[in-house]
Amino acid sequence: MAIFRPYSSSDALRSDRSAGDRLRHRQKVRESIRENIADLIAEESIIGKSKDKVIRVPIRGIKEYRFIYGENSPGVGQGDGETEPGQVVGQADQGKGQGPGPGGDQPGIDYYETDITLEELIELMFEDLELPDLERKAFREVMSERSAKRKGYRRKGPHVHLDKKRTALSRIRRKLASRHDHEEDRRFPFHQDD
Repeated sequence: MAIFRPYSSSDALRSDRSAGDRLRHRQKVRESIRENIADLIAEESIIGKSKDKVIRVPIRGIKEYRFIYGENSPGVGQGDGETEPGQVVGQADQGKGQGPGPGGDQPGIDYYETDITLEELIELMFEDLELPDLERKAFREVMSERSAKRKGYRRKGPHVHLDKKRTALSRIRRKLASRHDHEEDRRFPFHQDD
């Protein structure tokens, strides 16, 4: 009989051996983008795009450390005894990896493209600025400091400067104040003679 344990997401993370590598790679990509964020934001191609739009960002190839063995030449890995700790050991620079002209023997820099959304790019920009405790608002929700409030009202002048509500209330007040017992005047007098 098989016994099954209840599933939890932490078990999946423990069993996934490459999760740590993927996380490390993602952090390195974010770090590479953060280093070049000024150039990315200055590009005209991303200005005016919606937040959901995906942008292709060129990043410098991420260097993976590995052992590079000798070229099967005699004396590889041996020294003459005059080396000091921390000294760079290797052949002299014979050619550069970059620039015009014939190809050199040194490796160049690889550029890869990765896809990020504009929202992620904005988030990286705010992280790079390191603003102190500012509450990020959506750009359309930012209200201006100056608002159009009426500082007073006028009784005369263009209709734009008149307060319609106050005008209507004053009209009602005038009507109520000018009303006196007109109701009796409206009736016809009735006499017993008639």
